[in-house]
Amino acid sequence: MKLDRARVRHVNSYRDRPRPDHEGSHTVNKTLLAEFTAREGAEDEVTRLLLEYAQKVREEEGNLAFDVYTKASHPRAYWIFEVYRDEDAFQAHLKAPYGGPFNAALSPLIEEDASVLTFLDPVT
Repeated sequence: MKLDRARVRHVNSYRDRPRPDHEGSHTVNKTLLAEFTAREGAEDEVTRLLLEYAQKVREEEGNLAFDVYTKASHPRAYWIFEVYRDEDAFQAHLKAPYGGPFNAALSPLIEEDASVLTFLDPVT
């Protein structure tokens, strides 16, 4: 099953930019790429779980982007581009009550033990 592109928000022009914080110094967004591969036949359930989870994450105060993609040449490979306002917002995301149940439901449906996270830094 392909992702319902109308229900998944894409922010292709997004860039990390240092922003002045309340004390005048600069903060940098927390940006990462989460990757995993759905087991054969589990794509529909993975997509359903991801779309439900994405809706909750996008409502988090510190979330700036949570964009779900599949690799065009390998549709069972999922890539999630995530951006949080700062480290505190990312830590709040990790503590959200719906994260644990999502990961528990996702784990048996993917080939990896867990999502592979790659943290990204802006090129300045």
